[in-house]
Amino acid sequence: MKNYEKIIKTLELEPHPEGGYFKETYRSDLRIPKEGLPNFYKSSKCTSTAIYFLLTKEQPKSFLHKLKSDEIFHLYDGGSLDVLLLYPNGDGTIQTLGRDLEKGERPQVLIPHGTWFGALLNKSASYALIGCTVAPGFEFEDFTLEVPKDLKAKYFDFSEMIEALSFRK
Repeated sequence: MKNYEKIIKTLELEPHPEGGYFKETYRSDLRIPKEGLPNFYKSSKCTSTAIYFLLTKEQPKSFLHKLKSDEIFHLYDGGSLDVLLLYPNGDGTIQTLGRDLEKGERPQVLIPHGTWFGALLNKSASYALIGCTVAPGFEFEDFTLEVPKDLKAKYFDFSEMIEALSFRK
């Protein structure tokens, strides 16, 4: 049995539509009324949610997607991930979620709302177990997986990684 197979079983992880495996671990019972949120939200929201999220050699990527809320990745176990961030202002970057601080890796990565993002397990890693915290809380109605056709042209410097992380039906 591979290390991550035990993690999947122990944490009761299930396949996620964006790739990898997940389990929701927290959903706040505190709510923000729709009137207290920006207009791009369709309904009231809980203040925060959290999940376990696992990528493996067999499921090495989290497809490009965007959320209406901010998200923070936290590394718990395993190897590092390259996280592609394509900001609404046209800028982009790749940040590495990992433990090697001297190489510029960080144990947390912030994904601001409205940012297209995806992650790719580094080749040297067999898995990465991370936590994802979303505020206001995650709802599938605020999740976009269908990448616009002009994304590679808009973020030309990242076109190869955009292609690698684009969802295919």
